[in-house]
Amino acid sequence: MKFIILFSLTFTLSCTIFAQWTQQNSNTNQDFWGVSFANEDTGFAGGGPWQFTSSCVVARTNNGGEEWEIIQPFSSASCIFGITALNEDTVFAVGCNAASYYGLILKSIDGGDNWTVTNKSNTYGFYCVEFPINEVGFTCGWNGRIYKTINCGDTWTLTSGTGSLVFRRMSMVNENLGFAACGNDHASTNKIYKTNDGQNWLQIKNFNDFIIGGMHFFDENTGIIVGTSASKAAIRRTTDGGENWEDVLSDNYNFVLENLHFEGQNGWTAGKYGSANGIFRTNNGGQTWYQDFDELTGTPYGIFQYDNVIFAVGTGGMIFKNNLTNMLYVEQINVSGENDINSITVQDGTLQIIAEVLPEEATDKNVTWTISEGSDYGHINSEGILTATNNGTLRVRATANDGSEVFGETDIEISNQNIGVENIKNKFSICPNPSTGIFIIKTNENYFSEIEITDITGKIIKQFQISERETIIDLKDRAVGVYFIRLKSKNSIFTEKIIIE
Repeated sequence: MKFIILFSLTFTLSCTIFAQWTQQNSNTNQDFWGVSFANEDTGFAGGGPWQFTSSCVVARTNNGGEEWEIIQPFSSASCIFGITALNEDTVFAVGCNAASYYGLILKSIDGGDNWTVTNKSNTYGFYCVEFPINEVGFTCGWNGRIYKTINCGDTWTLTSGTGSLVFRRMSMVNENLGFAACGNDHASTNKIYKTNDGQNWLQIKNFNDFIIGGMHFFDENTGIIVGTSASKAAIRRTTDGGENWEDVLSDNYNFVLENLHFEGQNGWTAGKYGSANGIFRTNNGGQTWYQDFDELTGTPYGIFQYDNVIFAVGTGGMIFKNNLTNMLYVEQINVSGENDINSITVQDGTLQIIAEVLPEEATDKNVTWTISEGSDYGHINSEGILTATNNGTLRVRATANDGSEVFGETDIEISNQNIGVENIKNKFSICPNPSTGIFIIKTNENYFSEIEITDITGKIIKQFQISERETIIDLKDRAVGVYFIRLKSKNSIFTEKIIIE
C-alpha cells in the first residue's frame, strides 16, 4: 500500500522597514523541509519531493550561504524532512525511503561527501532529528515511533511506543527531558507528549483548537508552540510545563506557521499561504512577537539561527538569509500622545500613543507597547491605542524590538472614569473572581443591556446581550491571565477586571 507523507500545515507596532533578508541561489528547485548550521560558514538544507517522484537532496554551503552545492545522499525515491549538523563534519538527515516506505536515517561524518543509510521498516518515515548532546539523539515519525541513539547514530533503538500516532516535532531539553508533538495523522498535530527519562513518553496535552507546526521548550516549565488556530497564524506560551497556554500573537495573519527555532532568547518562526506570508521574531524568549519580513517566495518549512545569521528555507529551493550584524540599532525612542495630548478625560476614552524611533535609518523600528506603571487605570493594544478604565496616572512604555533594549515612556492622566461607580456596583456582582474560567454575573434589575469581554490588548473576545438577571460566562478555552468585562447600559459603561487562574 502506498502512503503519501504530506505537510498540510501549510503586538507590536508594525512598520514598513524590515530586517535585511536577501534571497540566495540554492541551485535547485527542489523543496527544502529543514535547515541546520554547524558554524557561521558551514550549513545544510535537506529536502526533496514529498510526492517521492525523485530522490532526496541536501544543499551544502561552506561560505555562510553565499554559495550552495547540491548533494544527492540517497539514490532511490525519497525525501528528507529533518536535518541537523552536530559540527562541520557530522550531519544527520531523516525522512522517508519511498522505495519501500521505510523510515530513513542518513549520517555523514565527512561534511556531506558520503552518507551511511539506516532503514526502519516499522515506520513510513521520520520528520525531525534532534541531538541534545553529541552522543545522544532522537528522531520521530509515523506509527508512533520515536527512536534514540546513545552512540552518535551508530545504532538506533525504539523507545516506548505510542500506537498509530504521527510525531512531527520534538524539543529535547537534555538527554532525558523532552517533548514531542503528534496527531492522529500528519495534518492534525494537536497532542504533546513528554519524557523524563529519554525512554518513556506520556501525553500531557491535547488541543482542540490548535495545530502545532513548531515547538521549543527552554526547560521543564517554559515552552513555545507555533502553528494555526481558527485558520490563523498562532503562537502560544506555557510557563507550567504545558498544562496552560497563553496566546502571544495578537494580530490576524491568514497563514500557518510551519517551523520554530531559538538561539538563546531570540526566536524565529515563519509561514505562507497564497500571497500572505511572514517571518516573525521574538527577542524575549517568546513573550512577544513581531513580523520581521513578508516577501517570501515559497512556503517556509525550516528556519535556523547561528550566531548573528538566520536562514529560512522552503518550497521551490527557496533560501533566504538575514545577517543581524548589518543592522543599525535603535538609539532613542520618544513617546507621546497623538497631537501632544497627554490625558483622557471621557468615559472609556482612547488615545493613540506615538513612538518616534531614532535614528530614522534604524533597520528594525518595531516596538512593543506596555504599561509600565498604573495598569489599573488603562490598557494598551499592539497598535499603541490606550483605553482608559479608571481614574489615575499611568505610564506607557515603547520598547525597541531589535534587541537593543532601548525604550521610551510618557505619563498619561486618566480622569472622569466610572462616574457613579458605587451606585453602579450595587447593581451587579461577578463571582467567582478569580476563577478557572466560569464567571456568573448577577444583576439586581434590568440595568445593563450588553456585555463585552476583552483581553488585555483590548481585543473583544465575546459579546452578547443580557436577557436574564443571571448570566454565565464560559472562558475555559482562554489562557490564564487578566481580562476585562464591560457592562453597558443606556447611559453608562462599567469595566471590571476578571482573572482566570
